[in-house]
Amino acid sequence: MAEGFESQFNGFFEGAEKLLEIWFVRPGLQQESEQVSESRKRRRPSRDESKGPLKKGLRTVKLEKIVAMLDKVACKILNTVEHDLFDAYLLSESSLFVYEDRVILKTCGTTTLLHAIPFLLEFSKDKGLSLIGDVFYSHRNFVDEKSQADKDAEGHHGPFDAEVKYLDSFFDGSAYTVGKQNGQDQWHLYLTDKPGFLVPPEDSDSYKYVRAPTSSKVVAPKGSNITRGKSLVGKQIPKLPTPQPDYTLELLMTNLNRDKMDQFYHKGELKDTEAALAAGVKLTKTSGISRIVPGAEVDGCAFAPCGYSCNAQLDGGYYTIHVTPQPICSYVSFETNIVTDKDDDGVVDYSKLVARVLDVFQPYNFTLTLFGGHVDEGKFTKMCKKIFSQDCFKHFKRNAKSSFEFENDYQLVYAHYQHEDLIDSEKKGIKLAQITPKNTVDAPPWSQQNATHAGRHEPSPRLIPVSKENPPFVSLAPLDGGDSDSTDADGSHEVSTEDSPSTSTSSSSSCHKKSKSVASS
Repeated sequence: MAEGFESQFNGFFEGAEKLLEIWFVRPGLQQESEQVSESRKRRRPSRDESKGPLKKGLRTVKLEKIVAMLDKVACKILNTVEHDLFDAYLLSESSLFVYEDRVILKTCGTTTLLHAIPFLLEFSKDKGLSLIGDVFYSHRNFVDEKSQADKDAEGHHGPFDAEVKYLDSFFDGSAYTVGKQNGQDQWHLYLTDKPGFLVPPEDSDSYKYVRAPTSSKVVAPKGSNITRGKSLVGKQIPKLPTPQPDYTLELLMTNLNRDKMDQFYHKGELKDTEAALAAGVKLTKTSGISRIVPGAEVDGCAFAPCGYSCNAQLDGGYYTIHVTPQPICSYVSFETNIVTDKDDDGVVDYSKLVARVLDVFQPYNFTLTLFGGHVDEGKFTKMCKKIFSQDCFKHFKRNAKSSFEFENDYQLVYAHYQHEDLIDSEKKGIKLAQITPKNTVDAPPWSQQNATHAGRHEPSPRLIPVSKENPPFVSLAPLDGGDSDSTDADGSHEVSTEDSPSTSTSSSSSCHKKSKSVASS
């Protein structure tokens, strides 16, 4: 993702994103939203409704306030798409999704994402959302951690412990590092364990996070602003809405197929944002991205001289993709909360979705994480078997897996996979600048490879000598300590005996209103 369309950037770029998700709670907001949604389904839209979705909560924050927040983070809005349930902002460095009661901000490069927190808390207070339900902050380990710190004069970014210290100044949470400590891939996570209030001290405009009681009715502490315009200090607030099942799937891919990455280079034709968005529409189709989630509405943008980002929507859920194609730091991320398929027992099945993502980008390494919140434990276990078994994805071997159960009623499964060609080359001591892997899955009927590249399903590895023009894979210095086995949060070793994934079907699309917002330099 280039920082400007005139950028001549051709070298290293930190593709790994920082991801912040905050859920706010106002008693009654969820029920109000559900009632509005059901009402709109039962009747044709009125003339006023046809102008755009009915907005509540955080979606009513003024654009200039959002722009000011993103300026502090060091990114710009390229395009905005308004959907029925959320607004999707395509950014110069990744994505922002704003629902009535939650915000998802994802930024790459050397952006200072954590600087958005004071703004988000102020937005929530203004909208009567002083109770925080959940906070999640995560990112893959950075290749160049020092540059993250160098870009933040306040010292809140870079080493994960610095980020945790800053997060702890707002919230009461727990921090985790997942993955092999003596390997190249780790994943950092910070999350709150229980809901809490944001309490502004009497002599300050800053906020303090106070853990809320765990009873069905909680008492608003002094200074809180639970409902706008009403004082609830010392009074009981109504029972909080029953949490709905929540899933978030994330694939973080590195060392990607060069033929696949070459299509994300652009030479001189992207003169402005309009041109970049138009190129993004074309690239969404030619790259195969449009077929990853059939029926989804995709808002894509191409970057010069290279790179690509998109936000997409289907049935009130989103997915987002960000591509950094440079050989020295190739990286692609895919994240979604869309429930694409279910089996006959009603168990969510992401196996075909993951396979389609791998087929489009063909990485040599990828990390797969799945968050499940407020879900049936039995169904979640079956769900994980479909995508975390050892031989679930053709030509890939799983070399690490960890499972966590958190106090906030969320579960996490993390796994890391390597392509068999990369494993073989490491065993032989061969340094590969870039290689063309076998297809990660047999080409499905919709694949262009079936139509135009028959016979190329399993090409031989392409060995290219290491040179300045063809740098080797980026290697991170191993961290001290820890053995090579991944363990659960309680210290127990994970052993998997799952079966192969089952077949699934796709879902349908829904409508939206698009409005473009071009950021100034």
